[in-house]
Amino acid sequence: MHDDFTYNHLTLKKDYEGEVKAVLISYTPSLHHQRAVLYIHGMSDYFFQTALAKFYAGCRVAFYALDLRKYGRALMNHQRPNFALSFTEYFEEISAAVNTIKNKHDYLILNGHSTGTISASLFCNEHPDGKKVDALFLNSPFFAFPYPEWSKRTLLPALRFLGLYFPYTKLPGKFSKLYCRSLHKNYEGEWEFDLKLKPLESFPVYSGWVLAVHRAQKRFRRGLKRNIPVLILHSNKSLSRFIRWNDDLHYADAVLNVEDMRKYSAKFTEDVTEMEIAGAKHDVFLSKPNARKAAYDALSNWLKQITRHSA
Repeated sequence: MHDDFTYNHLTLKKDYEGEVKAVLISYTPSLHHQRAVLYIHGMSDYFFQTALAKFYAGCRVAFYALDLRKYGRALMNHQRPNFALSFTEYFEEISAAVNTIKNKHDYLILNGHSTGTISASLFCNEHPDGKKVDALFLNSPFFAFPYPEWSKRTLLPALRFLGLYFPYTKLPGKFSKLYCRSLHKNYEGEWEFDLKLKPLESFPVYSGWVLAVHRAQKRFRRGLKRNIPVLILHSNKSLSRFIRWNDDLHYADAVLNVEDMRKYSAKFTEDVTEMEIAGAKHDVFLSKPNARKAAYDALSNWLKQITRHSA
């Protein structure tokens, strides 16, 4: 990543694995703007979307991002990568970032992607500093696990039991490597990121993390308790699991089920703008050019709309 970005390490309270930190990233050319955005990444992920930062700056929105504890630049050798027993663990670094940003900027948008949409929304609902957030943008929200109904009725209860009593049980298998292959420039994609921080197959998944997600999703699906502007963007279709590479992976969400997004987005809050981006990937801003442009256009229009609303 280039010199236009600065990285501030946030020292956090020790947890059940020992020392903990997070990293607050800022796009320095944009920091004089009155409005700001804080980006929160998803599972097996970290911030590398420099084009998104530049886009926000072009819209006169100062850009910040978090690498959450145990993710990306904040991952420490003694930690299980990406692990959490509760999504409330992330509130500490989100709160620190929010207070830092609001001391410099008048208006704050929280922008979450995938599991980051859960963290962002629950922070707005459940943490006192959530009241300092003025708008919320959810990129492919993780409302539910993308399993068939029969699987949710049989598999999830077993995983929840494991998570409750044996939280450090490493589950067999990892996520499909095909989604990451569709992104990375060394494979079928066009983006550059560190495969040590965002591996093709993801990091190991533990039963305690599955329980943490399942509990958080129940609260997430109840919607936002505050009446602030919300934008939700997601693809117009999902793909079943592919075993081998298929070019269709470039034009659909290959991670989550968009039917869940449709179901819960409509009633998420009063002031919600939901848009489906035709041919978009799971991270709509990492899609092919046509879908990517449509996603940026939708975000640009919403930013103009909330600017008029807040004026």
